[in-house]
Amino acid sequence: MIELAENQIEVVHPLNLIEIEWLTDNYDCDHSGCSGGWAEGAIVKLNGEVIIECIPVASCFGSDDNWSNEEIYAKIFDYLGYEVKGD
Repeated sequence: MIELAENQIEVVHPLNLIEIEWLTDNYDCDHSGCSGGWAEGAIVKLNGEVIIECIPVASCFGSDDNWSNEEIYAKIFDYLGYEVKGD
């Protein structure tokens, strides 16, 4: 048991929980010569609250709605106030 002086306050910092739901989407294309497409993304929650939504949308022409794992992690660090540098 920890004894505190009269003017001290015990502060307990509970751990924060980050949950990552990895998402994928695929698209089968009927155009000749096209093999369709694939996209990835994630929904990220902090203590049960959605903080990042990167919903993947696959298409046969490519899509801006596609995120790598590294991009998702960088978004999480950015949300938490960290700058990410590296290759």
